[in-house]
Amino acid sequence: MIIVFTGPPLAGKGTQAQLLSKQLSLPLISIGTLLRENEGKGYEQYAMQGKNLPTELKFGLLSEKMDQCLDGFILENFPATKDDLMALVDYLEKHSLKIDVVFHITISEEEMKKRMVSRGRIDDTDEIVMKRRKLQTLDREPVVDYFRELGILTEVSGDGSIEEVQEKIQEVISR
Repeated sequence: MIIVFTGPPLAGKGTQAQLLSKQLSLPLISIGTLLRENEGKGYEQYAMQGKNLPTELKFGLLSEKMDQCLDGFILENFPATKDDLMALVDYLEKHSLKIDVVFHITISEEEMKKRMVSRGRIDDTDEIVMKRRKLQTLDREPVVDYFRELGILTEVSGDGSIEEVQEKIQEVISR
């Protein structure tokens, strides 16, 4: 099974993907985690500007991890752009794999600002997060549309508690 989590900053993608990863015993591949593990290699300049990392830089990190778990995995925060999507589709086709479900976690601006304070990361200033939200929403539109057209996209509001959001995700998985 291959599952994708996408959505704006602070929507809870990582938290929900981690919970589902444990419940389904599927490896979690998080672009954010991979980038933090490779800190000092120039990737953080993109986060600090609220920009998406170019596909050619992040896909190398991702494909290494995906190669290790071809029986199934959860991707968190990838694909984020049309170029990411094309790289992922190409990869999956070469390995005769398909995505089973995509969870697009949404969040209101009010809730996002509340969470920003509690998370306290250096790239979580109001200005950077709002810029990331705006740019990433535009970048993600073709990705979300693609998965919607395939009929594998489920939109879930991340405004509730962790448990409430996970319950909605579990409902979809159990179908």
